[in-house]
Amino acid sequence: INAEYMGAIPNALAMGIQSNQLILDPGMGAFLSPDPQHSIEVLRKIRNLKERYNLPVYVGTSRKGFFRELTIDYGPKQRTGFSLASSWYASQQGADYVRVHDVLETKQFWDTYSYLSKNTNS
Repeated sequence: INAEYMGAIPNALAMGIQSNQLILDPGMGAFLSPDPQHSIEVLRKIRNLKERYNLPVYVGTSRKGFFRELTIDYGPKQRTGFSLASSWYASQQGADYVRVHDVLETKQFWDTYSYLSKNTNS
């Protein structure tokens, strides 16, 4: 990933694209590597990407097959739990944007988590 960015970012800037128009998308799943551990490692290092390149990061883990390694997998449409957990994890690691298929469920999860996490001083 770093080798790709080391070439792509300077090329984009040289072509007149402003740095505030760039977003890093490290790719996930088979797009990144057939080895699921590569995607998991990228998720764990999102903050490093942000700090190294000082650019926003976009992560799309929704329904990705690399989650098959974690538990029983019934297919892409039954990966909502994986998608919720990984998109939340990505956001906690500094991802600025996440791509999801299950928008309503994701919003409910994030709203509920945020509400429960508020300091109520009670």
